Amino acid sequence: MSFRGRGGGGNRGGFGGRGGGGGRGSFGGGRGGFSRGGRGGGGRGGGGGGRNFDQGPPERVIPFGYYDYPCQDDLVLKVEIEDVPYFNAPIFLENKSQIGKVDEIFGNLRDYSVSVKLSENMKVSSFTPKQKLYIDPGKLLPLNRFLPKPAGQKGSGPRGGVQKRGGRGGFGNSRGGSRGGGGFGNRGGNRGGGGFRGRGGNNSRGGGGGKRCSTGAESRQWGYRFEHAPVNEHPIVGVLAQEISLDSADIFGDQIFLDSIRGDWQSYIGASYVKFIEGGGARVVPIWIDKPKKYYEKIMKRVNGVLFPGGNADFVNNWGYAQAGRFIYEIANEMNSRGEYFPLWGTCLGFELLAVLGNNGTDLRSVCAGQSMALNLNFTSNFTKSRMFRDAPQSVIDILSEKPVAANFHHYCITPQNFTSNNLDESWQMLATNKDQNNMEFVSVIEHRKYPYYGVQFHPEKNLYEWHKSSTISHSYDAIKSSQYFAQFFVEETRRNTNLFRTEGEANRFLIYNWPAHFTGRNGSALMQMYFFALHDGETHLNKID
Repeated sequence: MSFRGRGGGGNRGGFGGRGGGGGRGSFGGGRGGFSRGGRGGGGRGGGGGGRNFDQGPPERVIPFGYYDYPCQDDLVLKVEIEDVPYFNAPIFLENKSQIGKVDEIFGNLRDYSVSVKLSENMKVSSFTPKQKLYIDPGKLLPLNRFLPKPAGQKGSGPRGGVQKRGGRGGFGNSRGGSRGGGGFGNRGGNRGGGGFRGRGGNNSRGGGGGKRCSTGAESRQWGYRFEHAPVNEHPIVGVLAQEISLDSADIFGDQIFLDSIRGDWQSYIGASYVKFIEGGGARVVPIWIDKPKKYYEKIMKRVNGVLFPGGNADFVNNWGYAQAGRFIYEIANEMNSRGEYFPLWGTCLGFELLAVLGNNGTDLRSVCAGQSMALNLNFTSNFTKSRMFRDAPQSVIDILSEKPVAANFHHYCITPQNFTSNNLDESWQMLATNKDQNNMEFVSVIEHRKYPYYGVQFHPEKNLYEWHKSSTISHSYDAIKSSQYFAQFFVEETRRNTNLFRTEGEANRFLIYNWPAHFTGRNGSALMQMYFFALHDGETHLNKID
């Protein structure tokens, strides 16, 4: 029996899943939004980003394991207790001095190790072999959380409904291999099966790259690098809506824009972003704009991640998309600092939002000519060490680096110079760059160094779902394959979060299925389909969440 992984030995490990698309990507400058009388922005919409909350040492710590061997700049601990740590759980000395946080978990249920990402002031050479290290008992999960249910006992989650810690069918016996089966229910391999969620490995198709802290023997036995449990088999992702603004006519199409003026629509989401998430294997809940922070705190306790879509909202606003994005970013920082794995993804406008919020609300963008360009990515030297790409199939890396499949539609860029001069590189990694029509270099892909936050300046979803014949969007097999990788990657990240709605009925009230997708492409819209939301939609759901 082992922790859930996608198989040992020769099982498959590569990524699949569908992308989705839409949104023009950049902002106008400083215009008030159309809805609610066209309010002007009040100051920059950023703020609040990047803060960590030091909660001080825990009341007590207990022995967790001992220092076994180094792995690059990390420690590998041999765990001596049965309970399983949370991702990012702090690790301490006996005197409660924190030395780092749990990064990876690998091994099987009865015999596993963890790697510890050391704090900035810590060095591997400071520790001696077999040195005891400690953990806050409040950061542990009981082992029985990961054991298979007794014969005849159903999993606690309702079929097809809300994920309830085990979901449909319990934890074990899903295509498990011989001699131990596949723990945690996903295609376990032979002689011990899976592990803590791996994405590739020695003999798996689609792995490779990146840091490997397991020993050679473990790699041969398990075939995967194991990271974290539990695994959520019913993820739900929040997609942030944005305001309908005065310069949105070219996105909606003229007739649709006029119709929105006559109606009571307040905000929208491009349907391609919904399809992007659904194609990766998750469901979608729309997240409203112009709500109090308490609303975002409540909804983020229920969803498993948030996507910031592209569009043309303004960052100077202290309302709408900018304000909601700031609230979500602040709450996500608090959650991740507590060891709750909560992923964020930003596409185009959302990419820029993440960068601005990560820069404490200061706008670091430059005007550029990145509209309607299909480009290949210029990867940085450290991209293979990133979470986003370290386990990507080589075929996907080859496509992204050699073929013009990245659909760019933006009027603003973040240059590498601004990225570093604003010290954004201290908390974020730059993974790829491109050049615009005037040969200006700009950042294309970023990843937070500590938290599961990811941003792409291009639109991986447009390759699948936007069909304007005059567009430069590629719909080739290679373009589709690369888009599917990004969708699958992010949804896999959300599976590591175990938030859930209280009941299946509560989830059903919030899912995007409650609203129709309008065929806006026939009216000249840049998006083939869109969801529109009235003010009372948000008010109704605000009253139903507690």
